Amino acid sequence: METTNRIIKSAVPAQERMSFLPEYFGPYFMAGEPLVYDFMGKLCPDYRTKASGMWRYEKLSNGGFLMVPEMGPEKLPCQWVENWFQGDMSPEAAAIVANLMALSALAIHTLNPIFADRSDCLKDYAEQHPESATIFAAID
Repeated sequence: METTNRIIKSAVPAQERMSFLPEYFGPYFMAGEPLVYDFMGKLCPDYRTKASGMWRYEKLSNGGFLMVPEMGPEKLPCQWVENWFQGDMSPEAAAIVANLMALSALAIHTLNPIFADRSDCLKDYAEQHPESATIFAAID
């Protein structure tokens, strides 16, 4: 019988927020953070008018991380023209896609294998997400 370990996410406490980005993006944290915001805006343009401007930082029990915009639970219309994706996603699902795109861009531009590892951790979390099919359609 195959057993699957559920990946748990936990919110980063306020006192750890300043060290979160350097911990997960390393010396590229000044590039990584705006890349996530930029990909989120390109993927779901409505997010810019619906979000509070604040983002939650979350650690994953498998060593990954996630940045999620603070906003209501309503789904956002999203599209990615490079792969013909169009669909509605919750803010968290859309954030998973934006984080994966940012990690991919950093992996390509820096050739640092840590970003591929971080991406794999986030993909493992995405596999157990209720919107996994939509997430993977968006990054396909």
